[in-house]
Amino acid sequence: MRLCGHSVEWCGAVKYLGVYLQSGRFLKFDISATKRASYAACNSIFMYGSGINEIALLCLQVTYSVCVLTYAIPAFFESNYTGN
Repeated sequence: MRLCGHSVEWCGAVKYLGVYLQSGRFLKFDISATKRASYAACNSIFMYGSGINEIALLCLQVTYSVCVLTYAIPAFFESNYTGN
C-alpha cells in the first residue's frame, strides 16, 4: 500500500495511551503490558516501603500504581464487552 508515493508499513499492534491495539478483523486490546507495569509498581512500593506508615504507603500506591491503570480503564471495559 502506498500513501503519497511512500510505502506504508503494516504492524501487528499500535500502542495508544499505554494499551496496545492489535490488528485483526475485530477490535482487540492487549493489556498485558499495562498489567505488568501495574504489578511492578505495586511490588516495588511494597518491597521498599516495608517500614513506612500505612497512610504513606497508600499515598504511594495511589500516586504510582493507580495512574498506570487509569489510562487502560477503557480497554478493560472494551475487552470484557467483546468477550476477549
